[in-house]
Amino acid sequence: MLALATSLAACGAGPQATTPTPRPPAAPKPTTVHAPPPPGVAVMIENAPQARPQSGLDQAQVIYEMMTEGGITRYLALFSLAPSAASLELGPVRSARIYFVQIAKTTGLPFAHAGGNVDALAAIPRLGIPNLDGLFAAAPYFQRISARPAPHNLYTTLGALMAGILHFHYPLHPIPAWPTGALPPGGTPTARASVLWDQNYLYTYRTSFVWTGSAYQYYVNGTADLQADGQPILDPTVVILRAQVSPDPDPYTPGSIKYALTSGQGWVLRHGERFRITWSFGPSGFSFSRGGQVMPLAAGRVFVQVLPEPTTATFSS
Repeated sequence: MLALATSLAACGAGPQATTPTPRPPAAPKPTTVHAPPPPGVAVMIENAPQARPQSGLDQAQVIYEMMTEGGITRYLALFSLAPSAASLELGPVRSARIYFVQIAKTTGLPFAHAGGNVDALAAIPRLGIPNLDGLFAAAPYFQRISARPAPHNLYTTLGALMAGILHFHYPLHPIPAWPTGALPPGGTPTARASVLWDQNYLYTYRTSFVWTGSAYQYYVNGTADLQADGQPILDPTVVILRAQVSPDPDPYTPGSIKYALTSGQGWVLRHGERFRITWSFGPSGFSFSRGGQVMPLAAGRVFVQVLPEPTTATFSS
């Protein structure tokens, strides 16, 4: 019997060890690749009556509006240099003021302008700002159009500015963004915010923001401010700040002023509501707080007005 058992085992009649079939490797989980934000550029845009309608402001990610002189405001607009927007026309491009230079410095972006006050032009190289001056070294990247008289006719495109940035080997950075988040409690319903900037023997300049249900639309002297292509300026967030100003004597620009960009009071408008805020200005630009906490903005474009005191805003629901 022992011999028979041994013989059967030798013939393979007993239990056999099996090699498990290897499983195929698990398919990798899909990953979401987030493209980095495109670089940005800061551009000075004129707002004298002869400059309207402007071109391109409806596509700006951030707009700063501040008084210059003679009751006239000017814009510093931040644009994304996305390749799809290369043909976007911008203008009229005008001269810089020292407080716009200070803001441009905090963005880290190349700064496109057409000359400027003496102190503004001196500050640009001192602060190390990538300079795209359309009247001097960067002139090939700007053009005069025949449809308007000088000096209200200097224009450029985002593609031309990108070419200039690459030519001068300037660094590329995205537009800085403020914190965004859900609508906080405690806002005051606000359908309209208005500012009477100036009223003199030449003209009256008043701006308004009207809530449309999804964004605030920008109005000038009671009329919707449309760009040259007929597009309105719509911003989910509007920030209105008040700041002290003082004379800034300039040999070529009588009546120049300078803003004290330190800190102060203001308002944030978003989702049809108004919030009283405190603002401060530092190396990273403007910051906004409410009750000691960061005031979140709505996602999307932002329009910032910095009013020269004692100018203030009025609101209606």
